[in-house]
Amino acid sequence: MTDEQTETRPAADHLVREIRRLRSAAGLSQSELARRIGYTRNYVSLAEREGRNLPSRELVDALDRGLRTGGDLRRLWEAAKQEQAELRRENRSPRTTQLRDDAVRVGMTALRRALLACDEPDDGPVRPAHALRAAVSQVTEQRVQARYAQLVVDLPDLLMELGRARDLAIDERERSNATELLVLAYRAADGLAFKYGYTDLSSQIITAMRLAASQVDRPFLDAAVAYVRTEMFFAVRDLETAHRSLVRAIDRIPATRSTVDSEAARGSLAMRAAVVSARAGKAEEADDHLAEAYRAAEHTPEGVYLGTAFGPASVRIHEVAVAQELGDSPTAVQRGTGWHPPRELPAERRSHFYIDLAPAQLEVGRPDDAFASLQLAKSVAPLHTREHPRVKAALRSLLRAQRTVSDELATFAAWADVS
Repeated sequence: MTDEQTETRPAADHLVREIRRLRSAAGLSQSELARRIGYTRNYVSLAEREGRNLPSRELVDALDRGLRTGGDLRRLWEAAKQEQAELRRENRSPRTTQLRDDAVRVGMTALRRALLACDEPDDGPVRPAHALRAAVSQVTEQRVQARYAQLVVDLPDLLMELGRARDLAIDERERSNATELLVLAYRAADGLAFKYGYTDLSSQIITAMRLAASQVDRPFLDAAVAYVRTEMFFAVRDLETAHRSLVRAIDRIPATRSTVDSEAARGSLAMRAAVVSARAGKAEEADDHLAEAYRAAEHTPEGVYLGTAFGPASVRIHEVAVAQELGDSPTAVQRGTGWHPPRELPAERRSHFYIDLAPAQLEVGRPDDAFASLQLAKSVAPLHTREHPRVKAALRSLLRAQRTVSDELATFAAWADVS
């Protein structure tokens, strides 16, 4: 027997039995209870089935209301969740151990399968629209907070469910809603693929995003796709087309009626265009795009808009990135010294600031500051930092520059798989 087969989960098992008991006591079939709480029968069936996966918190809350338990099921669920966390800490699940050792790469096979199959999904449950939107918001949050280990676990099933939701839509509005959510879930999947070097998969995801977005008339969805599509041009080093694509996407945003969403879309694309121009060595053009991003940020509170963080602090982070891309290390260091990204910014964005700052600090002869920046990036977003090629390059430079490598630097380099 494996550890997975022998582990005990009394709290989880008690939760499942209590759901079954309460439903039976209420004289309800699974289908009747499902209709009462606004879910499909499959979800009630899954909630009553003993196994490794707990029902979602949203489903348990709905069952609490439908069975009028006064929160008893929620309390049982919380106890089961705590039990689950303790089992993981004790390394009693081989799956948990794998996720810790190589979290994303272990899960990429399942994600690939889901991405291939979500336009031809299997039969299965579909949650109500509000629950699907909440689930997509959750995976977006996991991506921007660089919680990739959990993201790679949650995405495959969600992609398949969104494919089913689109297929089963009863009218065009329902289908458009499901398609928009699918595009945003693709966005989260691309975050994993591109950052972990799966450029072929990233290209396939972005193509799927473009196709899905073209099938619905949703404001600013094409702007979100254009932002992500830049990665494809980076991969093939086609900066000219990348810049042209971004500028055209900016021009398509209506200028007659300014809203927070339109300014966020415009500003995000301008930030991206600034980096592209800087990478092409066009300093004035990059500055013009930064200025456009700042104008948009004047009317936009910091936040995540269609999967992209934007606001005044995000633009300031891009100022450092632009200077670094231009090879102007003194300016990058000047822009970055004495300022730290606010803690309310997503972890992925905050870590980018330190990752871009570190090479510039190395260039101006401040290796201790560079290493401190890398350590800050790691503390903010470990998985994002570990896989970033700029981090690995900076670590190699630090190792070469140090006559005597400190234990702290050696440990960091080993953690990032740099020798």
